[in-house]
Amino acid sequence: MDKLSRRAFLRMGAGLVGAAALSRTVFPLFAEKETEEWTPPESARVSFLRGELLVNGASADLGDVLKQGDRLETLARSEAEIEVRDYALFQIKANTVVDLDDILGTPDIKVRKGWFLIIVKKMKVMNVSTPMVLAGVRGTVLFFNVLDDRKMYMCDCNGTVDLSDASTGQKLKTVTSYYHKPFNFRLGKDGLKMTPAGMLYHDNRDILEMSDRFPVETKMFEGKY
Repeated sequence: MDKLSRRAFLRMGAGLVGAAALSRTVFPLFAEKETEEWTPPESARVSFLRGELLVNGASADLGDVLKQGDRLETLARSEAEIEVRDYALFQIKANTVVDLDDILGTPDIKVRKGWFLIIVKKMKVMNVSTPMVLAGVRGTVLFFNVLDDRKMYMCDCNGTVDLSDASTGQKLKTVTSYYHKPFNFRLGKDGLKMTPAGMLYHDNRDILEMSDRFPVETKMFEGKY
């Protein structure tokens, strides 16, 4: 990657020009930062860590390289951010379990339980799965909170996501969002139900804090998101 003296990085936020403009362009803010040359990991690595992160049951450190097939688990009062090649950055908070099923081809990440926020680079495609839902993610800011094997919350914060039933493979819905479209999922006797929801478990601060760290840890989001 050629060294560039300036890069533009995603700044998430809204409200500068009122609700009408917000409906047209939701996360419009970009900040240009002076950065050093950045080399993406060949697979994935830990780019931010507060508290304790376990990788395959062993404590991980900031900067550790992660491999395909690794299982990540955050302990109580912990959070971590993981950069996946030049594709994406995701954050997990306390008591979350994530499997890196495939990070060498089209990345495929499985959220087994807990709090998960991912920002996928524009023009990139990833798969994120949970016990109930398969999500095909395209240039998206996406949030999951997997409560258990039968209850889950999802918010398409910005971008497009194709949703399918994890047990049957049947397509549920394609969601395109400019500003937070949240849903509850519940698995019952009649199958998987998807219903609109309000804003829960996360807010814009979570996205802003993660994007604020792009120039420090990842430097991957060149240009406009």
